[in-house]
Amino acid sequence: MPLPVLAQEVPTNSVRCVEQALSIEDREIALVLMFVRYGDTGEDRANWLRGMMVAERLLSEARNRCRTAHRWTLARARIARDYAFHSLSVEAMGQLVEAQGTRRAAPIEAYFGSNRASLARKAARSAEQDRAFIDYLAEQGWDRENDSELRLARNYLDTLVKLEEDHRKFAASRR
Repeated sequence: MPLPVLAQEVPTNSVRCVEQALSIEDREIALVLMFVRYGDTGEDRANWLRGMMVAERLLSEARNRCRTAHRWTLARARIARDYAFHSLSVEAMGQLVEAQGTRRAAPIEAYFGSNRASLARKAARSAEQDRAFIDYLAEQGWDRENDSELRLARNYLDTLVKLEEDHRKFAASRR
């Protein structure tokens, strides 16, 4: 499958360069290929893997354009590529939260915004932080007993945290 043409201009020297270097079409293709759900057969997994490889090529080409244009180190380019991947993940997870349940993604985003510093300080959310998150969601009308919705909410929160970590790492890295 030939790859679509990338955006013409290289975006500014920021963590969002790789994400912004994807054309609208490439972004949509990567999003679909990375997050489409297949069945459990070997053929289904092989199709998903082929899709992931194409999505990885799209991200790698955008990363290489940014790396060349801004003379990034390999580490800095990897961080910006991870940021682009996590940005796509945030978009997909937000859509999934709203598509699979009766809930909105906005309360999760608001919780993250209010607790960004404490969530970003730890590699993994503590049991206390998880209880506080579930308590918050319950106050927003979420059902404490709906494990699938809560698991999805946790995954979405984790993806928001990863995106923040990539932003922090990029700012701390050297050209």
